[in-house]
Amino acid sequence: MREAFYRALFDGKWVFGSLDTSSESTHIIERETAYVYTVDLETTGQYTGLRDKNDLMIFRGDIVLLHHEPPQHGGCRNCEVEITKVEWKRTYAAWVLCREAGDDVMFCDVDISSMEVIGTIYDTLEFLEPVE
Repeated sequence: MREAFYRALFDGKWVFGSLDTSSESTHIIERETAYVYTVDLETTGQYTGLRDKNDLMIFRGDIVLLHHEPPQHGGCRNCEVEITKVEWKRTYAAWVLCREAGDDVMFCDVDISSMEVIGTIYDTLEFLEPVE
């Protein structure tokens, strides 16, 4: 079983480590130094255990480009690239990609090597807003 690994924003920068919610505050404890950061729980994202095509760790709250093969792979039939958001869904007990259309795609149903992290919902929300 893998150990849980988290990230959260601290003073506008990402910090990584173990999550501690045992007190009134939320903390990330850096593994190498054991330094404790008090963070905003809303920006906390757990590592999915997967990496994108550029070997970046994929966390809850990441915005991911999903590069589709032609339609035989399903998914977005009229486009080759789709912007999605990484979330944990209790109903599935699984990591999913949330699509703009509102439907979810489980990680097991996509080619992980075609995924590319392009930001997070905390610093690049404009990717999720419709273009007029």
